[in-house]
Amino acid sequence: EPGQEGESRLLLSFPLSFPLLLQHLDLSSLCPPWLELGCCFDTLPFNDKTQLTNRNSHLFLLFSCILRCQTLDLPFAQPAGLLQSPAVYTSVKAFDFLSIKRQSATISQAASMASVDVSDDTRRAECEHFESVVKAFLFYREHALNVVSKAEVSYARLPPAHQAILSHLPSKFSAQKQCIEVNQHFLNTIIAHASGFTGNSHLLQGARTEFSYISPQGLDMDKIRCTLRQFVRDWSTDGLNERNQSYKPITDALQNYYSHYPVEQRYQLRVLLPGAGLGRLTYDIAKLGFSAQGCEFSYQMLLSSNFILNYAPGEKMLALHPWVLSSSNVWDAEAHQLKQVLVPDELPGGLPPNVDFSMVAGDFLEVYRNQRGEWDCVATCFFLDTASNVVQYVEHIHTLLADGGIWINLGPLLYHYSDSQDVDSTELSYSELRSIIQYYGFEIKEESERTCYYTQNPNSMMHTVYNCAFFVAIKKPSRGFVPSASQVPVVTNSSNYGVSSPPSFASDSIAAPSPQQL
Repeated sequence: EPGQEGESRLLLSFPLSFPLLLQHLDLSSLCPPWLELGCCFDTLPFNDKTQLTNRNSHLFLLFSCILRCQTLDLPFAQPAGLLQSPAVYTSVKAFDFLSIKRQSATISQAASMASVDVSDDTRRAECEHFESVVKAFLFYREHALNVVSKAEVSYARLPPAHQAILSHLPSKFSAQKQCIEVNQHFLNTIIAHASGFTGNSHLLQGARTEFSYISPQGLDMDKIRCTLRQFVRDWSTDGLNERNQSYKPITDALQNYYSHYPVEQRYQLRVLLPGAGLGRLTYDIAKLGFSAQGCEFSYQMLLSSNFILNYAPGEKMLALHPWVLSSSNVWDAEAHQLKQVLVPDELPGGLPPNVDFSMVAGDFLEVYRNQRGEWDCVATCFFLDTASNVVQYVEHIHTLLADGGIWINLGPLLYHYSDSQDVDSTELSYSELRSIIQYYGFEIKEESERTCYYTQNPNSMMHTVYNCAFFVAIKKPSRGFVPSASQVPVVTNSSNYGVSSPPSFASDSIAAPSPQQL
């Protein structure tokens, strides 16, 4: 709004639904001269989800711009630049607070890498799939309330005497509904930033993120609930133990292998992480000074990682209740089932100089089709069993690595397509897989069994435990060797696995090539 003497001023009013910002931060000390802050009551109907989400998301964006400029001592953008659409997104990215490259989505990225035209039918099918994922994000509230409604009906059908004994349950149902509203707001905020993702894909041009009506038909709501749990694993203090189990062995192996390599030169080493999920392991590796690129195929993960890496307003400023619909194996409903988790535990940014940190959307086999010998390390975490043909993964990883490059793996073999009627699935035991890895020219230097959880509620009465295979393998110099179909490896079924803590198979110490050799 106009200020005195024709100066341009911006009045930013925070709704009372964000008391944390108003009560715990000295906002006045963060504001540039042209910005005024105020507080207003929410006047929108609470069921007006689209308007509420869009407005609140833009408030968070503007506020995070101010905080990030202040923290990094960067000059403030002109108010006109912040108010233009979509310049508000450009302004955030222009500060280079996080050097995250979001490339084209799924099929379009693969087609671009392979120089193949995408048909109109393919583009239409991809847009429909993307919109189905977005609808599932937006439909969470209705889905979750249906779950609570079923419990309410069951309670209403109890004998009056039993209802009297369980008279606290209506209050519990009410608390669940409040937690569901918090989750829906979190999911709405993710979708409100989807334009930053779709804008980089010619394949998704025209894809919608707002709908006047959403039918539950065909929506995969289980994946939305899994996405909430994935945020806990990757971006909360509650997920630290899981990250130590699954991610730390990989980062430790990477640092050990390049321990003699000068830290300030690590950025020259390229690490690829297929199946990157929400990007935490990729980010952690980049923080160590390595140039790291994550690749992900799932739109649920891509939309969520795009938000948390690029648009998170601040450390522990986003709330969710990941276990609110999990009513079985609960010790204490209030303390555990309704527990609030804050994300992110760390605001992405502050990477070492020259580090290239990026996320690519697409199929691992397609996107990197023409990158023979271009990677120094491939790290796979809970990824190998996503293959319909795991031999193809091994072959492709060997192709991508330079001679002397390393492959670090940790994960189980819970083959994702084993029960699928529509997708072929080749399922190998670990001993069979190990022989295939050696056949393709890898030398396994470290090997052990690691116990890991995956998106588990640490307070649950039941846990699924994975006894994961961990190994570090080096790609031996090829010397012109090209595996052929006639060279069939000898596959052995004898294995030390199945007993606790199998010994390492390493017979000597390993060391990465020196910077001069590279």
